[in-house]
Amino acid sequence: MDINKIIYFLILAVVSSSFTSVNSTIIAANATYYSTYTPSACFGDEDRGSMVVALNPDSFNFSLCGKFIRVQCAFGMVQPEPCRVDRSFYVTAEIVHICPPAICPGSTDIALSEQLYTALIDLNKAEYMKVYYELE
Repeated sequence: MDINKIIYFLILAVVSSSFTSVNSTIIAANATYYSTYTPSACFGDEDRGSMVVALNPDSFNFSLCGKFIRVQCAFGMVQPEPCRVDRSFYVTAEIVHICPPAICPGSTDIALSEQLYTALIDLNKAEYMKVYYELE
């Protein structure tokens, strides 16, 4: 087995143990950020704050509007390490939009508000980063 796959599975195991939800599935995703998140598919011009997320069209459905996810940076994927905080840290964000396929080409990719992205990841080190997320 490739050493990168071994590291990935070990990281996933550590991340899995830091989330507390029992019935939720932890999803590995590529994340990017965006600075304009209104209007949104879910709430139109209503401002939903700065900790918001857009899901890939394959993952999104309107029943998820207003639901919250916990997002955590995936440590050890690139060097220098772009994750800002320790492995147990996560940020809660509200689902408000559909991420365009050109920005989120993978079926689990997500776009985070810039404030959310920079709370987790040093923007000077990575504009696209692996994260883990789960529904609350």
